[in-house]
Amino acid sequence: MQTALGCFADTDLDRVAALALYTGARRADLLGLRWDQIDRDGWLTFTPSKTARKPGVTVALPTRALPPLAALLAAMPRRGATILPRASGAPWNDDVLTREWGRRVRAAEMTGMRFHDWRHTTATRLVEAGCTEAERGAVLGHAVAHGAGPAYVARTRALSENAYRK
Repeated sequence: MQTALGCFADTDLDRVAALALYTGARRADLLGLRWDQIDRDGWLTFTPSKTARKPGVTVALPTRALPPLAALLAAMPRRGATILPRASGAPWNDDVLTREWGRRVRAAEMTGMRFHDWRHTTATRLVEAGCTEAERGAVLGHAVAHGAGPAYVARTRALSENAYRK
């Protein structure tokens, strides 16, 4: 499958990068995503590992509301429980992904491009699309703001769906 990130010859790595861009998930959360976390209605729901200790922090992403994400998931081979296995069927881990990502970045002469930059790119695209702070928080799973008011906005499915539609 050709994606907007088709500059990578390794389709497994291309899928990892595309899913990182479309979800904004941190690397550890991304690599741990499982097919059973997508419900019948197409909602991908997970608890970010960085905020797992805080009760009630979950991210619910409407995969059907973002056509490139829906197409990516539909075209992906199902080689086990995890959404992103390597061609061998083994799951990615931080060390392997870091090594492969670094190798590809150097080969493409894109110095300074870190894997975590996909999360930054997602956040930037959400801002450029006109998403509110609450909508960005619902997609990225982080606190909306400190202090009174916006910090008390729940990360609802409606907010993440609005963000994806934008």
